[in-house]
Amino acid sequence: MSNPLEPLLNEIIARLERGVPPWRQPWANGADPSTPLRSDGQPFSGSNAWLLAFAGAERGYTSPFWFTFRQALAIGAPVAKGARCALAILYKTRVVDGGDAGEGEAKTLRYLKTYAVFNGAP
Repeated sequence: MSNPLEPLLNEIIARLERGVPPWRQPWANGADPSTPLRSDGQPFSGSNAWLLAFAGAERGYTSPFWFTFRQALAIGAPVAKGARCALAILYKTRVVDGGDAGEGEAKTLRYLKTYAVFNGAP
């Protein structure tokens, strides 16, 4: 089973090997990290808030909005060819009952995956 955080971990390791710790300011273009927003205007939360804020600042994006490929298509703003995505993390839990098979107790299922988002800056 592959780790959905592997690309992010590889990027952190690569930065450390280059002598650029990811907790130091990686941007030099004067952009400040801003609160990243979903396509509906709601702010991202948890680790996605800081991951996307710093990805946007590092790349010099002026828009706080981040979209999945399908969300961009739905509003008539297709993703430009060659656009770089950033990874966001989706973590969900779901409680399922034991079922009719007589297993009895409810089980908590958890999953973690990453998904690609694109910034709204032209």
